[in-house]
Amino acid sequence: MQPEPIRAVDIRPCLHYSTIQIVMIGLDSTPPNDGTMAFRDPALELTSHDASGYPLVRLEYHATPPRIPPGPWDYERLVQGLTVATSPLKLMSLTGPVEGEIDVPDGLYGLRVLRRANPMYEEPSDEEDEFIGDYDGDAPLGEPEECWLVQLWPLHRAE
Repeated sequence: MQPEPIRAVDIRPCLHYSTIQIVMIGLDSTPPNDGTMAFRDPALELTSHDASGYPLVRLEYHATPPRIPPGPWDYERLVQGLTVATSPLKLMSLTGPVEGEIDVPDGLYGLRVLRRANPMYEEPSDEEDEFIGDYDGDAPLGEPEECWLVQLWPLHRAE
């Protein structure tokens, strides 16, 4: 059985230009961008294709390297040597406000990013929405098309 994360937060950021940013990180050497994950100091950028505009992003902080949760995952990437110098880590859209954050101690980290399609997502209907003239609130968010899992854990100098 896998231990629970020390801290975890689920966030539904509003996408701007299909980009999710995790800000306040640094790397000694920059890994190559792969079209889904890019490093632009001081941020990690994830490219989302979520048609709902509000993907689900779960940030987890672990004491030790976690196992990969059961999938299927259509994207997986592991990075070692991520530096957190200023906590909290902030999750943002490219041009939007801070959508959520997670406190982690300053230090050197391993990072895993996983993405999968949400099996509960349904394509929007082509039918026009019926106008509701007396609705004062925001419409509830539907199911996200994509689910992201970002896991962090401290590295020891020997790793």
